[in-house]
Amino acid sequence: IGDCNVAPNPAVDRHSDAPDAQLSRSGEPFRQLLARGVLCDVWRVHHPNATAYTWSRRVAGVQQSSRIDLALTSERLVDKSTSTILD
Repeated sequence: IGDCNVAPNPAVDRHSDAPDAQLSRSGEPFRQLLARGVLCDVWRVHHPNATAYTWSRRVAGVQQSSRIDLALTSERLVDKSTSTILD
């Protein structure tokens, strides 16, 4: 469980009111671990279509939000989890 500062799937885990918001490449190695199944995002397993954010800010009238605080586990253990919440 930790503050990873990387949105696992930017398409659903990030939001910006700015039409030209750029995705940082610094999170790409982390996203590759998730894509290869080395790590599993427990919250996303239980909430595959949900939108929720753990960080947000408004700068110059532009709202930005991301889900960057994550609970990660191995693929072998993710099935043992029964539920997750964001608070």
